[in-house]
Amino acid sequence: MTDLIIQLKGEVQSSNFEEWKNELIARLRGVNTELARDEDFVTAADQVKALKNAESTLKEAKQSAIAQAADIQRLFGSIDVVVEETRQVRLALERQIKARKQEIKEQMIERAINTVHAAIVAELGFSISGPWEIPRSGTLRGSRQRQEHQLHSGQGARKPGS
Repeated sequence: MTDLIIQLKGEVQSSNFEEWKNELIARLRGVNTELARDEDFVTAADQVKALKNAESTLKEAKQSAIAQAADIQRLFGSIDVVVEETRQVRLALERQIKARKQEIKEQMIERAINTVHAAIVAELGFSISGPWEIPRSGTLRGSRQRQEHQLHSGQGARKPGS
């Protein structure tokens, strides 16, 4: 696999927004909101048109900036999809590996039991009967923990007949 390379420039490359904003704010502060004369209303009507135009310009600029950032959002979305697919494949493999390791462990235990049984038969000349169950993962650990608990709690140290 080739190296993954992603280079982004997450900054505004050119903008006159600060100057534009400062000019608009200065105009806003100069707007007469105390309309009393006919001239004030005529001027206000022209200012309303200019302010609507400023609002539209700001909204269009914002949409343009968002559209330019859409490529980055699509990239992030694609990365998330691939990460999840990779995770699912990894988890499936980990489950299979864990199951196979358990299977090998159980086969080794079964071979050891059979080897010990064969040695006993060869040494004593007779077979020990009984079900040969392979302890499952955690069974031995759990019984050891119970035995240790019984010893520490005094339950396991009883004298015969008591």
